[in-house]
Amino acid sequence: MTPPTPSPAAPAGLAAIAARLGLRLDRGALVRMVVAGSAWGLVVSLGLTAARAWSCGTVCLDAAAFDAVATAALGIVTVGPLAALGGRATGAA
Repeated sequence: MTPPTPSPAAPAGLAAIAARLGLRLDRGALVRMVVAGSAWGLVVSLGLTAARAWSCGTVCLDAAAFDAVATAALGIVTVGPLAALGGRATGAA
């Protein structure tokens, strides 16, 4: 028994998921997604850095940099889609 082969015209990745759900993410929605997710990540990383500096008495730059990158990526993945689709729900372009 051989597994079915995907058709060459089928989109792959995020585009396939968006197409299956009937979503059309234009450039503005993607920009909102990245900006909102990055802003959320920046605020969270500042909070984590402040809490760590308060407890340790100093700021560790490597930990702060890791927190900034990790929280920005997590923000884009989690908060970003809410911001991208939120503009459509409020009627914004």
